[in-house]
Amino acid sequence: MQQHGEFKIWRDARVVCVYLNGSWNRETAVEFSEQFKRACSPLLDGNKWAQVAYFDDWELGVPEIEPVIRQFIEWARDHQLTHIAHVYRPSKIKRYQLNKMIPDNFGSIVRRRFELDESAFAWLAEQGFLTTGINSQRVSYK
Repeated sequence: MQQHGEFKIWRDARVVCVYLNGSWNRETAVEFSEQFKRACSPLLDGNKWAQVAYFDDWELGVPEIEPVIRQFIEWARDHQLTHIAHVYRPSKIKRYQLNKMIPDNFGSIVRRRFELDESAFAWLAEQGFLTTGINSQRVSYK
Protein backbone atom coordinates (compact mmCIF):
# COMPACT_ATOMS: atom_id res chain seq x y z
CA MET A 1 0.00 0.00 0.00
CA GLN A 2 1.17 3.55 -0.71
CA GLN A 3 2.02 6.02 2.05
CA HIS A 4 -0.46 8.77 2.91
CA GLY A 5 0.71 11.87 4.73
CA GLU A 6 4.16 13.37 5.02
CA PHE A 7 6.78 14.25 7.60
CA LYS A 8 10.12 16.00 8.00
CA ILE A 9 12.70 15.22 10.68
CA TRP A 10 15.68 17.32 11.79
CA ARG A 11 17.87 17.72 14.88
CA ASP A 12 18.91 20.79 16.84
CA ALA A 13 21.44 19.84 19.51
CA ARG A 14 19.75 17.13 21.67
CA VAL A 15 16.27 17.91 20.37
CA VAL A 16 14.74 15.97 17.48
CA CYS A 17 12.14 18.04 15.63
CA VAL A 18 9.39 16.58 13.48
CA TYR A 19 6.83 18.18 11.22
CA LEU A 20 3.79 16.04 10.40
CA ASN A 21 1.39 16.71 7.55
CA GLY A 22 -1.74 15.14 6.11
CA SER A 23 -3.70 12.06 7.06
CA TRP A 24 -1.49 9.11 7.99
CA ASN A 25 -1.86 5.45 7.21
CA ARG A 26 0.12 2.58 8.75
CA GLU A 27 2.80 2.69 6.04
CA THR A 28 3.55 6.34 6.82
CA ALA A 29 3.80 5.60 10.54
CA VAL A 30 6.21 2.72 9.91
CA GLU A 31 8.38 4.83 7.58
CA PHE A 32 8.34 7.71 10.08
CA SER A 33 9.44 5.40 12.89
CA GLU A 34 12.31 4.00 10.84
CA GLN A 35 13.54 7.41 9.66
CA PHE A 36 13.19 8.90 13.14
CA LYS A 37 15.35 6.13 14.61
CA ARG A 38 18.02 6.79 11.99
CA ALA A 39 17.89 10.57 12.53
CA CYS A 40 18.34 10.32 16.28
CA SER A 41 21.02 7.63 16.22
CA PRO A 42 23.78 10.17 17.12
CA LEU A 43 21.84 10.91 20.33
CA LEU A 44 21.79 7.30 21.51
CA ASP A 45 24.79 7.75 23.78
CA GLY A 46 23.04 7.13 27.09
CA ASN A 47 22.22 10.81 27.67
CA LYS A 48 18.75 12.33 27.69
CA TRP A 49 17.19 13.93 24.63
CA ALA A 50 13.89 15.56 23.70
CA GLN A 51 11.44 15.93 20.84
CA VAL A 52 9.36 18.75 19.39
CA ALA A 53 6.49 17.67 17.11
CA TYR A 54 4.53 20.10 14.94
CA PHE A 55 0.95 18.85 14.50
CA ASP A 56 -0.96 21.85 13.08
CA ASP A 57 -0.95 20.38 9.55
CA TRP A 58 -1.44 16.77 10.66
CA GLU A 59 -4.90 15.43 9.84
CA LEU A 60 -4.92 12.41 12.17
CA GLY A 61 -4.37 8.82 11.19
CA VAL A 62 -6.15 5.53 10.75
CA PRO A 63 -6.40 3.40 13.91
CA GLU A 64 -3.64 1.10 12.57
CA ILE A 65 -1.01 3.80 13.21
CA GLU A 66 -1.65 3.77 16.96
CA PRO A 67 0.23 0.57 17.87
CA VAL A 68 3.11 1.57 15.56
CA ILE A 69 3.46 4.94 17.30
CA ARG A 70 3.10 3.43 20.79
CA GLN A 71 5.86 0.92 19.98
CA PHE A 72 8.06 3.68 18.55
CA ILE A 73 7.57 5.84 21.68
CA GLU A 74 8.46 2.86 23.88
CA TRP A 75 11.67 2.45 21.87
CA ALA A 76 12.46 6.16 22.24
CA ARG A 77 11.77 6.05 26.00
CA ASP A 78 14.08 3.05 26.33
CA HIS A 79 16.76 5.14 24.54
CA GLN A 80 16.53 8.12 26.93
CA LEU A 81 13.83 10.31 25.31
CA THR A 82 12.53 12.17 28.38
CA HIS A 83 10.53 15.18 27.11
CA ILE A 84 8.09 15.68 24.25
CA ALA A 85 6.64 19.04 23.23
CA HIS A 86 3.64 18.88 20.92
CA VAL A 87 2.93 22.10 19.04
CA TYR A 88 -0.58 22.66 17.64
CA ARG A 89 -3.61 24.88 17.99
CA PRO A 90 -6.26 23.45 20.32
CA SER A 91 -7.99 20.46 18.76
CA LYS A 92 -9.99 17.98 20.80
CA ILE A 93 -9.81 15.31 18.10
CA LYS A 94 -6.01 15.58 17.73
CA ARG A 95 -5.59 15.57 21.49
CA TYR A 96 -7.80 12.46 21.71
CA GLN A 97 -5.78 10.45 19.18
CA LEU A 98 -2.43 11.65 20.51
CA ASN A 99 -3.47 10.74 24.07
CA LYS A 100 -4.38 7.23 22.87
CA MET A 101 -0.89 6.81 21.44
CA ILE A 102 1.19 8.76 23.97
CA PRO A 103 -0.10 9.39 27.50
CA ASP A 104 0.91 12.70 29.12
CA ASN A 105 3.40 10.96 31.39
CA PHE A 106 4.57 7.78 29.68
CA GLY A 107 6.98 6.18 32.10
CA SER A 108 9.91 8.57 32.26
CA ILE A 109 8.61 10.71 29.37
CA VAL A 110 6.93 14.01 30.16
CA ARG A 111 4.74 15.38 27.37
CA ARG A 112 3.28 18.89 27.07
CA ARG A 113 1.23 20.70 24.43
CA PHE A 114 1.94 24.25 23.27
CA GLU A 115 0.29 26.54 20.76
CA LEU A 116 3.58 28.21 19.83
CA ASP A 117 6.94 26.62 19.28
CA GLU A 118 8.63 29.48 21.14
CA SER A 119 6.87 28.26 24.28
CA ALA A 120 7.83 24.65 23.54
CA PHE A 121 11.52 25.52 23.14
CA ALA A 122 11.44 27.71 26.27
CA TRP A 123 10.00 24.79 28.26
CA LEU A 124 12.64 22.44 26.88
CA ALA A 125 15.38 24.94 27.75
CA GLU A 126 14.05 25.02 31.34
CA GLN A 127 14.37 21.22 31.33
CA GLY A 128 18.02 21.47 30.22
CA PHE A 129 17.59 21.00 26.45
CA LEU A 130 19.21 24.04 24.90
CA THR A 131 19.08 24.46 21.14
CA THR A 132 21.05 26.56 18.70
CA GLY A 133 18.06 28.81 18.15
CA ILE A 134 17.49 27.94 14.50
CA ASN A 135 14.10 26.55 15.48
CA SER A 136 13.10 29.31 17.87
CA GLN A 137 10.98 31.05 15.24
CA ARG A 138 7.63 29.75 14.08
CA VAL A 139 8.11 27.05 11.46
CA SER A 140 5.96 27.31 8.34
CA TYR A 141 5.83 24.75 5.55
CA LYS A 142 2.97 26.12 3.47
